[in-house]
Amino acid sequence: MLFPLTLLLITTGELPDIADATHGEINVDETGEVKFESNKWNGRIVEQNENSVEMEVHIPANCAIGEWSFCVDTRTLVDGKKTKTFRYEHPDNFIILLNPWCKGNRSFQ
Repeated sequence: MLFPLTLLLITTGELPDIADATHGEINVDETGEVKFESNKWNGRIVEQNENSVEMEVHIPANCAIGEWSFCVDTRTLVDGKKTKTFRYEHPDNFIILLNPWCKGNRSFQ
C-alpha cells in the first residue's frame, strides 16, 4: 500500500449500505490516470497545492438519487509501522439527480 492514501466516503439516507447503493467508498487515484467504470464509484486527483486538492468523482450509473454527504479520509504511515487517519467532514451536502447521457442510467434518452 502506498501512502498517503485518500478515501472519499459518500453516503445518503438513514442507514447507508454499499449493497443498497446508498454508501460509496472511493479510493482516490493520485496519479490522475484512473479509467472510470460506469458501474463503480471512481475518483482521481486533478490538481493539488499546499492548501487544497481538486478531485474529479465519477458516480455509478445506478447511483441512488438524493441528498448525499461526504468526508475525506487521508491515511498516512507513522513511524514506518502504524497508520494514522485524518478526517475532513464536509459541512454541506450535494444532490445527485440523474444522468440522461449515461447508457447504464435508467433515465438514458
